[in-house]
Amino acid sequence: MGIHALLLVRDEADVLPQVLSHLLEWCASIHVYDTGSTDGTWEIVHDFAGRERRVQPFLREAIANDLSLRGRMFERLQSGFRRGDWIMRADADEFYVESPETWLRERVRGCEGRVCTQQYEFVFTTRDLEAWERGEESVADRSRPICSRRRRFYVEPEAELRFCRYRPGMRWGQGHNLPFNPGHVAQERIGVRHYRWRDPPQMDARCRLRAACAKVTHHGPHWSIADWRRWVFDDADPRLHTWTPGTPLPARRGLEHLGPPSRRLAQRVMYASGLPSLLDRFRPTWSDGPPPAPFRFEMPGITPTPIDSAL
Repeated sequence: MGIHALLLVRDEADVLPQVLSHLLEWCASIHVYDTGSTDGTWEIVHDFAGRERRVQPFLREAIANDLSLRGRMFERLQSGFRRGDWIMRADADEFYVESPETWLRERVRGCEGRVCTQQYEFVFTTRDLEAWERGEESVADRSRPICSRRRRFYVEPEAELRFCRYRPGMRWGQGHNLPFNPGHVAQERIGVRHYRWRDPPQMDARCRLRAACAKVTHHGPHWSIADWRRWVFDDADPRLHTWTPGTPLPARRGLEHLGPPSRRLAQRVMYASGLPSLLDRFRPTWSDGPPPAPFRFEMPGITPTPIDSAL
């Protein structure tokens, strides 16, 4: 069993080295698609690739993030996948509570092929902001592990898909954020520490980028929030907990991702019958369609690196 990560990045230089080191603990391959970073992210990817062949730069082009990008990666890379491998929708700001290699082997039943997350959302708080404004923390602190810098979190009930079990012939269509018939949903959810908000410059850059992107592609309404201060959490928020690295996070066995029992039964019968593999034969082959519209975004004060290194 191998885990193959499909990782999209855009201006994640502040945390990407930590994330790539984390993924290399258990991934068989990490394929990185850069959608136009200007902060040195692509150079970090190549630096890792030069030292570790499992890190594979896929493509770099200045485009808006959309649902088809991981499908584009999957369709071009799947000749390197084997039956029973796991395809991972990797994000550049997530760390797994347990090794997915062990977790998938021990916690997922043979009939299950789709795994969702139990996310622990780490946040930037009013106390963090006060410390930043007093100069007690700065950009120089990015060299420290993110887990020691952001320790306040809340437990997110909403699940997101991160893994699906590969079968030969599996297809991933244009405009979809998942392969067709990606597998029977596993009852267990894998724990993930998520660090969307890391420090004020990163928060400002992320909000500006997403607000600009939301004008040209469809995303959730939260993408349109350009003011990073709206994402600063009050330390008194009753949802927030404090985590000490090395200690367990609160257990939560939410079942929201499973859907009604009747649908779950039908899903299990469908996968047991082998129908998805039959349907794969009739799916159209991948077509890139029209080229993605160029989308360039540069933060003030950052000297951009040229977008000329697509592979």
